[in-house]
Amino acid sequence: MKLLLVKYGRRNLNREYAMTETPAHFGITAFTASPPYSLHTEYSARPRKLSPDLVKNFLVLSSSVSGIPRLWVNDDWAIAFAEWLISLIQSVPPAVVEVHPPFREDCQDIYQFLGRFDAFANLFLSHFPSTKIAIENRCGNQRHIPFLVSSPIECRQLSEYLPATLKLCVDFPQLFTSACKTHYPSEKEIDEIFTHVEAFRDSVFSIHLWGRQNGHAHMGDLLSLFQGNKKTMNYFLQRLNAVFEGRALYLVPEVNSKAEHMENLLDQIEQSGIKIGC
Repeated sequence: MKLLLVKYGRRNLNREYAMTETPAHFGITAFTASPPYSLHTEYSARPRKLSPDLVKNFLVLSSSVSGIPRLWVNDDWAIAFAEWLISLIQSVPPAVVEVHPPFREDCQDIYQFLGRFDAFANLFLSHFPSTKIAIENRCGNQRHIPFLVSSPIECRQLSEYLPATLKLCVDFPQLFTSACKTHYPSEKEIDEIFTHVEAFRDSVFSIHLWGRQNGHAHMGDLLSLFQGNKKTMNYFLQRLNAVFEGRALYLVPEVNSKAEHMENLLDQIEQSGIKIGC
C-alpha cells in the first residue's frame, strides 16, 4: 500500500505533497487555489455564518437548522451547489472535490441521495470533466443527528450503488466513532470494521487519519486516537496495509494541533510498513 500525501491546513512539513486541500465551505469569503488541489466542501458540523455571495446568489444553499447547513435537500439544491462551486473555481479546476452526505432527515435513502448527486455531477463535470469526486463518511455534529452515510455498513451499502462519477473517502476516526461510539476500537472491532471495508476497497479513493486528545477531535497523533495503546494502533495499520495491498490512496492527515503531532502521525504510519510519497 502507498499513501499520496495531501497538504492539510497551514502545516508545511518537509514532505513531498501530491496536492493541497483547499477549503470551500459555505462561509468562505475569498477563494484562491494553486493546482493540483483538492476542494473540501461544506461538512455541516456546526453553525456556519454564510458568505454574502452564497446568500445573495444561491439562496437555496442557505437552508439550515440551528445555523448548521443542510446538504442535498433536493434537486434544486444539488444544481445550485454545482453552480456555486463552478463560480468559485472559475478557470482553475480541482483535481478532487470532496463532498459530504446529507442528514438522514433530509434524504430518505441512498437512492434518493444518488439521484440528487447525479444532478450535481452532470452539471459540474460538464465544466470540469477531469475532476474526481469523492464522498466522505460523516459522524458527529452539534445537532446530534445522524448523517446518511456514517457507519461501515452504510459505506458498504453506498458502494454497491456508486455511479462511475463518485468514489469514497474513508475517514477512519469517524468510522470508529460510528461503530464504537465513545471508545477506541478493540482488535476484534477493527476486524469487524475491515470486513466491511474490504468489500468496498475498490471504491476507495482517499482516507483521512487524525488524533484525539481529551475528547477533542483532530488533535494529537495517531497513537492518541487509540489512547496510547500502541499494540492496537499497529494492528489497525497492519489491517489497513493488508486490505489495500497494491493500492495507492490519497491521505489527508487532519491534525489541527502541533506540527509535531502531524509529523508523528506520518512517522507512525511509515513505521508500520506503509509508504508515504508521490
